[in-house]
Amino acid sequence: MTTRSSPRVRTRTEVLLREAFAFPAVSEERSMRLDDCSPEPNNGGPAVTKLAVEITRACCLRCDYCYMADHNAVTMAPETAEATVDWLLRNSGSQERVKIHFFGGEPLMAPDLMEQLVAYGKRQAKEAGKQMTFGMTTNLVLADKDRVAWAKRLGMTFHTSIDGAPAAHDKHRVFPNGTGSCEVVAANARHVLAEYPNITARATVSPDTAPHLYESVLFLAEVGYKNMAFIPVPELDWSDDDLATYDAEMAKVTEYYLDRYRRGERWSFHALTKGIKSIANPKPIEHHCGAGRNYLGVDVHGTVWPCHRFSGYNVPAEEIALATVFDDGISRKEAHRQFVEFRRVDDMKADCKSCPAVHACGSMCVAVSYDQFRELGRTSGRYCELRRLEFKHATWAHYVLRREGCRAFMSEFYPAARRTAGQPARLSVGGPRTPCPVGYSGHE
Repeated sequence: MTTRSSPRVRTRTEVLLREAFAFPAVSEERSMRLDDCSPEPNNGGPAVTKLAVEITRACCLRCDYCYMADHNAVTMAPETAEATVDWLLRNSGSQERVKIHFFGGEPLMAPDLMEQLVAYGKRQAKEAGKQMTFGMTTNLVLADKDRVAWAKRLGMTFHTSIDGAPAAHDKHRVFPNGTGSCEVVAANARHVLAEYPNITARATVSPDTAPHLYESVLFLAEVGYKNMAFIPVPELDWSDDDLATYDAEMAKVTEYYLDRYRRGERWSFHALTKGIKSIANPKPIEHHCGAGRNYLGVDVHGTVWPCHRFSGYNVPAEEIALATVFDDGISRKEAHRQFVEFRRVDDMKADCKSCPAVHACGSMCVAVSYDQFRELGRTSGRYCELRRLEFKHATWAHYVLRREGCRAFMSEFYPAARRTAGQPARLSVGGPRTPCPVGYSGHE
């Protein structure tokens, strides 16, 4: 009689070798490129479908890492705001859906102008046979119940900035008098989540807040967030010890991620979810984002930039700005063309093609790259190390949950596996958990 032994549990290194490289060859990218932008010519680029509009530079916080360091009280003039709507409609080609996303500063410091622009935009879009939607990025300080109800009445969506537990959030996100804002922000986040339960918490991670990553995840989960995006700032000074700390914290977050799925709860942690998706359905990413292509930024003066971040850096407008909203379209065609022609993997200066995280990584932010190096394809600081570290944990989460046949995981990332010949998929749910290999604590 033959006894079947239990499957051997692989170490993280073995998992990486087996799964992380199971992608289409990067050399095939040219023939496999997937671009969801309109193919209509716009100086050789796609139609513009989204504008990030700097409605005001006034802000009620003084976050010390903010790239919009000039917190003056300048607010966009009404005629510039309306010209922004008109410019978007002119340059959206045959695309029927377009979006304006307000940022600042703090957009909620200019509510009257936002309401005026929403009404104007919807009216103009209707006349053009299009649909225009609106959203905002907010620091939540002014997002009380009344303001949330106001935003919902206008049909606005939210993108919320909150760094997590007080130990992390209050290090950098402070009021002008230097006091932390976490208590106010967390209370208002609950108001927003009551009306918009699926919004994402966008958190900035720096070396001094990395030790509080897991604590911050638990804090935001208690507030009510089901979607979280913790983004490390690679251009800061990350020491080897800082990376080790972040690695250990990511290991804790990964275990929490596993437990949520084992309980049948779909929960998104951006670095893990994005990495898992790239393993379950590997597709080459041609562009970092829509910057300089279908997504552009407009500052308070009406200057059109490749994205919202460029206007906050000390980059001269004559060097990289693409137009003004009073132009018919893209007026600075050479500046625009470098974004149209830039290819994420092919044109990066880093060794992307041999990196296991190539299909999970969107490459370095082009605005940060240009600000630091005056070119688009450079990485700064420890960007690549941070991305590979995150992908390592995503690979482990994928391996464990797929090995266990976790139903919530399989239905989200492998929906085709749910049924075989019209019958429910036979997944081993509820059995013994896959033990973590010795040493899985963020360190080899």
